[in-house]
Amino acid sequence: MTVFSIDPTNGNLSAISGSPFATGTGPTSFAFEPSGKFAYVTNELAGTLSGYSLNASTGALTVLPWVASTGRFPTTIAIVETRP
Repeated sequence: MTVFSIDPTNGNLSAISGSPFATGTGPTSFAFEPSGKFAYVTNELAGTLSGYSLNASTGALTVLPWVASTGRFPTTIAIVETRP
């Protein structure tokens, strides 16, 4: 997965250091959780969900040490924030 930063003044993209980052087989959907500290990718061909921590200073992603099985062909991920 290739990750870019966006220049807010002109919209230009710049690859984040370390990009491209490894994902599972057939990545199809990508989402950040509300705090912006973690990101998740569905891997359609592998039937898995991969997690990453985000370095807020550099934008670099670090693979979390787990992979969750999702069943067959996950194509979309949505993160819903719940409040007490």
